[in-house]
Amino acid sequence: MTSRTTDEIESVELTRPVVERFARDHLHRRPVLLTGAAAWLPALSAWSVAALAETFPAEPFPCYETRGGHPISTHKDLTGVVRESAMTVAAFAARAAGPGEWRAQLRLRLSDPHVRERLEPDLRYPAGLFETPANPEVTAVWLASPGSRTPVHRDGGDGLLGQIAGHKRAHLFPPEADPLVLERIAAIRSFPGTYEEYAATCDDPLPCLAATLSPGDVLYIPRGWFHDIDSPGLSASLVLRN
Repeated sequence: MTSRTTDEIESVELTRPVVERFARDHLHRRPVLLTGAAAWLPALSAWSVAALAETFPAEPFPCYETRGGHPISTHKDLTGVVRESAMTVAAFAARAAGPGEWRAQLRLRLSDPHVRERLEPDLRYPAGLFETPANPEVTAVWLASPGSRTPVHRDGGDGLLGQIAGHKRAHLFPPEADPLVLERIAAIRSFPGTYEEYAATCDDPLPCLAATLSPGDVLYIPRGWFHDIDSPGLSASLVLRN
């Protein structure tokens, strides 16, 4: 169920005119869902889950898992309900596709020299979308199991969330909603379910914008915007920030 205060984020096909007008139309102003982005960001088609498993057949990566429906976060307030281990890409994908509930996320960071050496040749940052190039030190590929959720938070710079496989549902909160978000952030972050399920429990849900990402889509998240991300099925995503 979508809350009555939720509007869908504008969706546009990523073309050269959109890139050329991006600073004027969107940068630091409003989020936008960019479709057909794989031509501009080849990693979205090159880094399938199978391709990542073949590229890193034996290397374990940090895996964050939770039980009882709790969201997944590396932030300190949720470390008590999130267990960190290590898994290979293939093992993670197999476990995520198996029976039973298992909520976990696997992270491949480009700050790891081994990962960067293997992946960076396919990672051409979409010139024109950021004022400065995306920072590989905060670039990562995330695999998410069905039902996992990255709870509401905000990042230091502009962000691009690119969908490689599966789908994600994102809820974004505009800057003018910050005081309301900060008042409720503990309750939102600890809620054992999706953000839409949380909003359905509220008499006055927070105003927000939402988008569903499919493979090849990129969501632009302006700096300072809070966002909450759900993965209804097995998902692989690329996170770029500057």
